[in-house]
Amino acid sequence: MLLRYIEDEERTWEAFTEDGYYRTGDLVEVDSEGTYTIAGRASADFVRFNGLRIPAYEVESHICELLYVAEAHVLSVPDKEYGQRVGALIRLRPGKLDGQCSHLTLGRLRKDLAGSLSTYKLPTLLRVVGPDEDLPTIPQGKLARSQAMKLYFTTELATAHTVEIWRFNVEEMNPRKAWDWGGVA
Repeated sequence: MLLRYIEDEERTWEAFTEDGYYRTGDLVEVDSEGTYTIAGRASADFVRFNGLRIPAYEVESHICELLYVAEAHVLSVPDKEYGQRVGALIRLRPGKLDGQCSHLTLGRLRKDLAGSLSTYKLPTLLRVVGPDEDLPTIPQGKLARSQAMKLYFTTELATAHTVEIWRFNVEEMNPRKAWDWGGVA
């Protein structure tokens, strides 16, 4: 364990808390029984959308708070125009969507998240997986993100309408429903 950065006081102050603990950069979850689980790295797992850095963990945690979501993962999906897009890979809780719709749409997800996330952080891609579908994992049991991105967010799947894509700059004919840049009406 290091005590300080040699000849770099600024990095030393950034790396340690006031009471001397080292900031590891790990993101940790604590469950109701007090069990700690490392959820990711603060310096990694970002989506770089249109020049902005979006922490995937932040978006994931807000999606997981939705009552109809059993499991959620946010992936950075390459995009020619925007650099990367926020891709949401979601498993639903059976029977938890309200009677207004039988399946989750990207518009519904974005609207439900609009009160808790900035518009630019809202998912622009959505893939819903089945309740029994196995997601690719690494030996530690976490999602194999690069493999999942290739399996669930390919151009072929988007063309086949398996992945829902948010189209920016869409203008509707009805002026009472003007869509903003983020697409939350």
